[in-house]
Formats: sequence, structure tokens, C-alpha cells
Amino acid sequence: MNYSSKVQPKIELSTRQIIFKPGDQQDFAREDAADSSDRTSASANPDLTVTVTNTTENFVSFQLELDVEGQNRHSQANWYVVEPNVCAKKPPGDRTQFHVHLLRAPIPAYDTTVPLRVKIFSAELASLSAIETVYLKVLRPTKTLRVFFPFQDLSVYPGARLKIPVLVYNLNPQLREITLRLEGINPEWFPDGIEQTTWVDVGSSSEVEFWCAPPAVSSTEHRLYQLSVQAIDADGNSASTGGYFQILPFGQLRHAVEDAEKVIPDQSTVLSAVKGRGVAYDWLLENASNVPQTIYLQANEASLPSGIQTFAAPLTLLPDATSHIAFQMQVHRPWLGWTRTHFVEVWPTLEHPDSEEPIPEITVNPASQLLTLKVRPRIPLIVQFLIAAISGLTLWTLWFLSPKPLHSAPVNVVRLLGNANLVISGSSDQTLRQWQVNRAPWQPDVRRLTAQGLIEEPAHTFGKAIRVAELMPADLKQVAVGLENGEIQLWDVDPPRYLETLLDGGQYDRVFDLAFTNDSRYLFSGHGSGTVRGWTQRQGQWHPDTKLYWGLPTDLSFAIASIAVSPDDELVAIAGQFNRLTLWDWQVTRRTQQAIAYDIPYDYLPSQADTDNTVEEASIPPVTSHNSYLTNIDFASQNPRLMATADSLGIITVWDLQQLRRCMPTAKANPRATQDQHRNQLKVLRTVDCPTSETILAQWQAGRQGSVIREIAFDKTGCYLASTGDDGRISVWPLTSEGALTESPRRARIDIATFPNQPLNSVDIHRTQANVLLVAADTPGHRVQLYRKQVLDHGCQ
Repeated sequence: MNYSSKVQPKIELSTRQIIFKPGDQQDFAREDAADSSDRTSASANPDLTVTVTNTTENFVSFQLELDVEGQNRHSQANWYVVEPNVCAKKPPGDRTQFHVHLLRAPIPAYDTTVPLRVKIFSAELASLSAIETVYLKVLRPTKTLRVFFPFQDLSVYPGARLKIPVLVYNLNPQLREITLRLEGINPEWFPDGIEQTTWVDVGSSSEVEFWCAPPAVSSTEHRLYQLSVQAIDADGNSASTGGYFQILPFGQLRHAVEDAEKVIPDQSTVLSAVKGRGVAYDWLLENASNVPQTIYLQANEASLPSGIQTFAAPLTLLPDATSHIAFQMQVHRPWLGWTRTHFVEVWPTLEHPDSEEPIPEITVNPASQLLTLKVRPRIPLIVQFLIAAISGLTLWTLWFLSPKPLHSAPVNVVRLLGNANLVISGSSDQTLRQWQVNRAPWQPDVRRLTAQGLIEEPAHTFGKAIRVAELMPADLKQVAVGLENGEIQLWDVDPPRYLETLLDGGQYDRVFDLAFTNDSRYLFSGHGSGTVRGWTQRQGQWHPDTKLYWGLPTDLSFAIASIAVSPDDELVAIAGQFNRLTLWDWQVTRRTQQAIAYDIPYDYLPSQADTDNTVEEASIPPVTSHNSYLTNIDFASQNPRLMATADSLGIITVWDLQQLRRCMPTAKANPRATQDQHRNQLKVLRTVDCPTSETILAQWQAGRQGSVIREIAFDKTGCYLASTGDDGRISVWPLTSEGALTESPRRARIDIATFPNQPLNSVDIHRTQANVLLVAADTPGHRVQLYRKQVLDHGCQ
């Protein structure tokens, strides 16, 4: 390869004068970076940038070197750093940048300017070189002495030795003797002394080592220790700095238990069945370490038998302290069996008192203790045999009183058929069941119903959850069943026989309630969409009747919870969200195709509280919102005056239907209502403007305050009203012929069954001629039960 010796590289300098002031903190940081081969800081803010262009016709590499007159060429101290040291080979015309950073003054001269020769040469060709001159102005340093701790994360175990290095810089123009002295620390921890002297050359530095040897005793506390170093030269110039080092944790926790075997009770006496439930083990703890400790005694859960609980208050111990702690065990002693022996492993766990962090450096000696606990039974063996015999009889009784539930999901509807000889129940498990009633007075209530099987056919099953079921008044062996998917299926009950399925337009619209007219010619269904649909029976078949359709205008719509037909078949009562109660004159709709409905204002009357404070009168009336519902509505079939509603706050209201009828002719059009056209029917909503005190016969808190009443049911005469809901109570309320409670709510209530905090869904009631109430309802565990209650005649017919 041929190189041209006449061609020189082209050199460009970023400056011709460099101003340098020794002694800046930045300079020492640069020197540390240079010593650690960290070139990033050197190129970040260089003192001089040299750009070299390859003017040859070959690939060559370049190097840069600084030279100053008067410098000792054999000195090992670096006074500058250059990056890169050697550039890669560059093609002709390519450029290389060298970044130069000064670490210290190249000669011990201040307040002077010295020329620096910048030499560029090639390793491949000795004749390929160039020299440029820049001028270095060296200023006088602010301080002539600097001292540093190069490391700040020093730590040592008691009993070990720690090297503490100190760097001292001499920025004087002359060689200086510098004395270094440590302060702020126990001098006894430094066997070689806390003072040293060193000679430092001009502009150079020296590292001095101090050796710390803290004693291995508990008084050598684990924490951060502050120290400082002061440097003084012969001229009285001084510098100081501070630092930290940490004494690490060491030592152990010693512990022992005096008596590791206990017996409960300690003596077998006549009173041993009721005495002796706990024991305490005396634990001795010694903190043989240099760390304050919070100590917890912890039992091994794997070795802890069932029925045994352990207690031990945490204890905080300072270094070299000793104390006792009681480790307690409480045990549920078995009533039967023999003396049982348990082995429990216990070990201490350590935490810092302030931070609650664990202390893994401190060992525990021994690692754990094995405790022995012997537990005697409460009852002697001969008594246990007697208990076994009684238990067998009790189990048989429980089996007899707890028949297996046949429904596998919540029961949504329960209905009494005819004269209450049969019961049907529909469930979310998609089944409708039939039960035979046993009225014998001696029969326990839980066994009054005998399962008669499913109401289904091999070719026809319900296939969806059953929401509601309603008996056909003209044929008490036929039932309409409303399903989750909007279908209405009609069935013969005894024997089971599928009749037909009703579905208006194939829409998936959940059925919430069903109601027949008394002549069984019409069927009304309330749906989740807020619509009431009418069905007409012609020649034994049911058809959707487009004339019998009620849906509120869009701006007044509400979710329907319940519907019912009045005893004279004139009105359809609709109840639901926002405590809305509407009476629809469906007969007018059928004749004129104009849907007229009356909105009944619903309000809370002053509480009918008695002296027992059963019902607390609210200081602020309940607020009606989208969560407020009239959950159920029912009529007394033989008392045309009575209509009852229940709501989501647990309040039952008995309405005067005759008074409501008198108010209807004077009802005013609802100002918010809009006339809406649907299926060629005009819908008009009117508001009954009657005082609430004239339309409500009785109102009381039936459920726990704020607990929903899910369903209510009149007997035929309206003398008794049954209710059930989320408070888990099945109750009957005796009423007068005028619809008022016979007594205050607390005294009038007849609790048929109570299941605290177990929501119940459905109830039905029948009164026999012998004044016996038969109440059918769902109960917890997806069960269906019938209750028999003999009541006294209170004058209502």
C-alpha cells in the first residue's frame, strides 16, 4: 500500500484559547470518570474539539496527542483525556472528531498562559502528521486543598475491619505535607489512629486509608454513623467533608420455654366439662444482638390442630435485654372421645420496631420450640354412649322434619288450587310441580305437602325459567304459566296435559305477571317492556286481542311489576316502577278502541305506630326514585271494596276501590301525557285527584324497614291478607270488613314462619269454613311448604 508523504491531514480547532481553573468540583468528577474509563462525560462538554479530515487517497486512522513545554513526560498522572483514543480507519475525505477534556493543569503554573501543541499522527504512516497550537490560560484555583470520601455506601459488621479511603487534592504550585484527621466517631474503633499525614505533589492527589474495627458487642448499635475528615497543610489551608458508614446487624435472639408440656384441664374433676379452656407457656427471650427487636411468637399453621387458637402479645427488646412473654393457647375441647395429644411448633419472628420490616440478619437460637398440649374430653365415656343413642334419634327426627327439596333453583310462584287440596309451584329450574295437601292437625307443617310429580309431558317441557303462574277461575285445574322468554303456556294440572303456547309476535319479552277475568274469557299479561297484552279465548283457543293492549306513552313509561283484574272484571290494575299505580278501564278499550287509564297518586301516610314502637315514623318521607317499586297488587274476590298493594320499602297499603271509582269521572288529564298512536289505539292517561286520606283505608310497615315485600294475597273474603318478602317472614294480617287492621300492626301481625335474612318470593292463602288458615309459600333451600293456622273469628265475613 502506498501512502503519500507530502500530504498532511486537515485540522480544524473549535477554539484557539482554553481557559482552565483548577480545583472545581467538576474537574474532580472528570478525573474520576477518566480513572473509571467513563468517556461519556469527557465528550459531553469538551474543552477542545479537533476535527481531522483524511486528505490522502487511502484508508488511514488517526491519533491525537497534547504536549506542553516544561511538562514531565515520564509522569504517570493524566492531565487530560481524549475520546476516541484511536479512531477507526477512515476513507479518503472522511472526518474524525476528537474531544479533549482537561483534568488538571499540565504544569504547576497559575495566572499564566502556556502554548499547547496538538499533534495529529497516523499509526499506519509515521510521516503522515500535523501539529497545531492552542493557548491554555491557567487561572488560580479558589481553594488550594480538596478532600473527598470516594465511597458513601460503606458498611461493616461488628468485629470486622472496614477500610475508609480518603482522597486529598493539592492545588498549590508546590509540594505539600497534608494532615488528615477523622472526627465525629469513637476513636477506640480505629486501632491505627484517626490521624495520618501524607505528601501530595503539585496538582496531584493522594489516597489515605483509615481502618475501622467496631467491637463485636451489643452496644455497637446497628445504625448509620456520621463521620467527617479535615485536611490541613503546612500553610494552614484546610478543607473538610462529611460521610456515613453503617454498622450492620449481628448477633442472635436466644429463647427458651420453661415447661413445654401442658394438660387441659390440669385435673379431671366434676367441673372439667365447663372449666379449662386455655393454657399459657412461659417464654424467656434474650436479645443478644445490636438491633432493637419487636418479637412475635408464631405457631406453625401446618402443625396447629383444628380448634386451637394461639395468642401472644408482641414484645419489644432493646439490645442486651431479657424479658418474659406468655404464649397462650385456647382450645375448643371435644365433648366426646378420649384424651388427645397435640404437638405445636412455635418460632419467634423479628421485626424492626419502627419500620416493621423483618430482620433476616439476626439468627434465632434455637430456630423453634415444640410444645405439647394434651386435651381431655368434656364428657365421660359412659355418658358418651347415652349421647350416641339420643343423637341417632335426633338425626331421624331431623330427616323427617327436613324433606329433600325437589326444586333446584329459586321458587318464583306458589299457588293453592280449588279448595286448597292441591298446590302448584314454579321455579327458575324450569319446572312446574304439583303437591298434595295434608290438612291433619297433628301433621308437622314441613310434611303437609306430598310431591305429586312434575306438570309436563315428554313432548312438551317449559325450557325456560318460570316467572309466574295463574289459575283459570272457570276451571281451577287449568293454569297459565309465564316464562322468562315471554311465552305463556296453558296446561291442565291433573292429570298434566299441555294445551297451547301464547306468544305475541315472537318477541322476547319477559312475563312478569298474569291475570284472568273471572269468566276466564280474557287473559292479561304484564311484560318487562312495560306493556300489558290482552288475550281472548274463542272456541277453546286463545288469541292475541289487538284491542286489549296497554302501553304508556314513552315519556311516562315504567317497568311493570304486577297486574290484577278487579272482581267485577271492569278494571285492570297495573303497578310497578316509581311507585306507579294505574287502573285501566279495559272494557272501554274493548268497546271504543280508546285506551283510558287512571294514574292513582301513591303517598305515605303518617305512621300508624303504637306504644311498642313497631313502626318508626320517618322524620323525612321516603324519596321516590327509579329504585322505588309497587311490587305486588291483589283484590279481594268477595269484597269489591278492597284492593291492596305492597312496595319496595316494606309497606302494605289497602285501598278503597269504590272511592277510587267515584274519583275517576272527575280525573284530570295528566299534563305530561302525550297522545300516542300504537296499533291504531289512542292512549289517554288521567290522574285521579282525590285526597289520599279518602282513598287509602290502611297503610302499615309490614316488613323490616326498607325490606321489600315481594307478594301479598287476600283470602276470598278479604278478612286476611298474607305477605312475604326479603325480611324472611311469612305473615298474615287480619282485617275488618272495611279494610282496616284489627289492631296495631305489632299486635295484629300473625307470624306464620320466620327465616331471618332469607328472601322469600311467593305466598298464597285460603281460609276454611272452620276458620283455619292454609298458607302456602316458598321457603329457604328452594322448598315449598304449607302452614296450617287456627285463628279466632274477629267479626269479618
